[in-house]
Amino acid sequence: MVYGVWRQRSILWPMPRRFDKNERRITLATPVIMPRQGQSVESCIISEWFVKKGDKVKVGDLLFSYETDKAAFEEESKDDGIVLDIFFNAGSDVPVLTNVCVIGIAGESIDEFIP
Repeated sequence: MVYGVWRQRSILWPMPRRFDKNERRITLATPVIMPRQGQSVESCIISEWFVKKGDKVKVGDLLFSYETDKAAFEEESKDDGIVLDIFFNAGSDVPVLTNVCVIGIAGESIDEFIP
């Protein structure tokens, strides 16, 4: 009886697939934005890149350091993948909430993320 109920449910609702961390990344690259570090901050200067295009990164890896007029910060990766492109060089003055680089899987399109 239990087997029959399960079989009936499996026909109506397929068994959920096991969550695969990389599965959600098949078609969507992840942009990394310049964070806003205060209400009055309009732009930040990238001090140094710790990665380069093509490097593999994991969650928590340092990507770059940046400065405001009052403090310095470091930005960590929020996702696993490969650095597909870097849009600004060290020393560039970047407006806040602008894409600075893209992390994804090799071969993914990044056209929609170019600032």
